[in-house]
Amino acid sequence: MQGNHVSLASSSSAKTVDSPKDTKTGVEVKSLKQTITFEVPPQPLYEFLTDEKKIGAFTQAPCKFSTISPGGAFEMFGGNVVGTQINLEANKKIEQNWRFNSWPENHFSNVKLEFNDQGSSCKLVLTQTGIPSNDYDRTKSGWEEYFWVRIRGICGWNYKITQ
Repeated sequence: MQGNHVSLASSSSAKTVDSPKDTKTGVEVKSLKQTITFEVPPQPLYEFLTDEKKIGAFTQAPCKFSTISPGGAFEMFGGNVVGTQINLEANKKIEQNWRFNSWPENHFSNVKLEFNDQGSSCKLVLTQTGIPSNDYDRTKSGWEEYFWVRIRGICGWNYKITQ
């Protein structure tokens, strides 16, 4: 664990890109991009985000992975978030099809987490496309509230959102 200094920037600094409608489902969608710098190298952060027991610990809800490989299914938050793994590159990238169970049936967003090594820190770039417009605010605040703040709480890794 590292020091107790907390450095937070408002999650309202996340970029929003509006898209008209998802061509498959007709759902009005938005995209989210956040750049989060954690005071830890990429490896432990990547490992933390690909371990169902650790995810379950920080989200305080069950998490299941069928496998940590492309095509593998996952459930988080007791099944409230489901999806499949698309691409995994150790310590570099996680890409998933991802949806809340409250979203229109068969509507998935695309989540990319890119890990950029900064020496003793990691610049994590989160890009999520295809978020239903009416659920954008919950999705955006959920990343900070249920992921970044809780990871800091368990691991002590300070972070700062820069965009």
